[in-house]
Amino acid sequence: MGFSDICLELGAAIGLIPLIAILEQVAITKAFANGKRTDATQEMIALGVGTILGSLFSSMPITASFGRSSVQAASGAKTPLTNIYGGVLVLLALGFLMPSLAYIPKTILASVIITSVIFMVELEELKPMWKSRRVELLPFGVTFLCCLFINMEYGILIGAGIHLLLLAYMGNRPHPELIRLPGNEVTEERVIVKADSNLYFPGVEKFRHALNEATEVDAEGRSPCLMVDLSNLTEIDYSALKMIKSVAAEYHKRGQSVLHFVNATPKVALSIACTLPSADIAFLPKVDKGDVTNVGGIQMEEIAA
Repeated sequence: MGFSDICLELGAAIGLIPLIAILEQVAITKAFANGKRTDATQEMIALGVGTILGSLFSSMPITASFGRSSVQAASGAKTPLTNIYGGVLVLLALGFLMPSLAYIPKTILASVIITSVIFMVELEELKPMWKSRRVELLPFGVTFLCCLFINMEYGILIGAGIHLLLLAYMGNRPHPELIRLPGNEVTEERVIVKADSNLYFPGVEKFRHALNEATEVDAEGRSPCLMVDLSNLTEIDYSALKMIKSVAAEYHKRGQSVLHFVNATPKVALSIACTLPSADIAFLPKVDKGDVTNVGGIQMEEIAA
């Protein structure tokens, strides 16, 4: 069987096997780290080197094992030397003890694994999770059920995917804040729209709504001076830049002043300057939080979700 035949037979498993192996390796590392720092990169390098060396001897793909790691931890293993010791015992058992080991009931083997991993079931964590972050129970529950009714590998993969989707959803839901500085006989009204997170595609419409609300004209047909505070931004994607470009063009078309940006990092400022016409925007010097909060009569509101 050639390489192309192997690829056709495995299909999507070519990508799933290394992905599941990495997820399982990192998950086991974190489970036995007891809160200490772990290095996922080091684990992936070790997994890759081991797989490459194993391929020279036609071995199966190398992955970690919750059951084996739990048994080793319960036996008092402290160093990686236990893997060499365990490997030698496995080879001896396969070579000389198979006729005897074949009569051991699977229930006995299962009980050894269950008693070694039972300490990893942390039921006491459910109550604080329910009180503080109920949404975190979603990937937790899905992972548990998938591991129970499908298998552990796909359970970890599905749980990690749901957690990534959850992080993407929560991380791209901005809650912009409006700070209104009332005008007087000398100065016009100013409205500051403050972004609380990076701007990516999922949160573009919400931020557009905040900008449109900030540029609404009053009863006398006057529009406030709009300032966009970017102090919390380190990244902005092109869809957000296009949205700001359209708002700035509309703002300029109505004969109003340019769109002012405050506290922009050099990277964000460069992205905006390269996308928006210079006639529609202006960058102001950095403003400290105290310079804004010390102004009297400020009205602050958060855009509703």
